[in-house]
Amino acid sequence: MPPTVAGTRCVLVVLALWLKDVTLPDVLFDRERFLSEPSYAYYMSNMNVFTYLVEHQDGREGNFLVSNDGRRQVFAIDNGVSFGQPWPFYNWFVPNWNVLRVPAVRKDSIERLRGLERKDLDFLLVVSQLEPDANGILQLSEPGPPHDAHTGATLRGTTIQFGLTKSEIDAMWERIQELVREVDSSDLPLF
Repeated sequence: MPPTVAGTRCVLVVLALWLKDVTLPDVLFDRERFLSEPSYAYYMSNMNVFTYLVEHQDGREGNFLVSNDGRRQVFAIDNGVSFGQPWPFYNWFVPNWNVLRVPAVRKDSIERLRGLERKDLDFLLVVSQLEPDANGILQLSEPGPPHDAHTGATLRGTTIQFGLTKSEIDAMWERIQELVREVDSSDLPLF
């Protein structure tokens, strides 16, 4: 197969990773368990804050896995319909996690978010950067300034960047602010 990136010897592909020791949950969120089991509440709160901030809109059963080691760590494994996608193709018929479904969130999470400034999120413009080595093989390199803050994946010459767009980051920043306001107004309890 010929290289897909001119000036390199590489073919870009999509790779699916597999998690071990996880399973599909019978029930993803159990309110009674959340209120009575601190470890469960810890992981569910973390997951829901994450899905809220990225505006996750694909709550199909297979998009969430839990560890089967007793801790009940939760993994949102498919985040392809997130960040307020401009098209209305998300699953309307399942409970999506772009809203807060847990009755309380971790105080530590809110304090970390409260300590952020908007500029602290700019590293998300380039999460990963690839550049060819002397043999023309793409290697991870130190992320540089974004090629284009309005495009999440770019190719300039032989340098590839992956990240979020400025508008996706701005929307996430607004959701962080909304979450902190909700806590400050006492509408959302902390634990």
